[in-house]
Amino acid sequence: MSQGVLNDLQKRLASKDDVRLSVFRGALHTWQDSEPPLNLRYTANGRAMVTGTLKCTSSRESGGQERTSAYYANFTAFGDTAESMLGLNKGDRLMMITERQKRKGKDDTWYDNDIIVYFEKV
Repeated sequence: MSQGVLNDLQKRLASKDDVRLSVFRGALHTWQDSEPPLNLRYTANGRAMVTGTLKCTSSRESGGQERTSAYYANFTAFGDTAESMLGLNKGDRLMMITERQKRKGKDDTWYDNDIIVYFEKV
């Protein structure tokens, strides 16, 4: 793990506020080959917003066979962080720290959302 990730974690854990962070490492993923790995939009006040998915895989042996599992982390980035992600490509490996938040969808259902607070290409 890079010093930047460790510094950001240490700063957040040292604050008086409670912490609800997740750490992910994986590859930028798309569900269809023709779609871009990141979707750029702008909020009503003109702030950049990027959404995407990180595929995090792990392997283990079970019964003499190697098994692979995948977790798909959907994330959102805003402002300068969003704009700095625009050069990334499908398959690029990233490490990111996200803050877990709840958001209410247009269908009035509550969803977990991972907002990027720090990321780097690894």
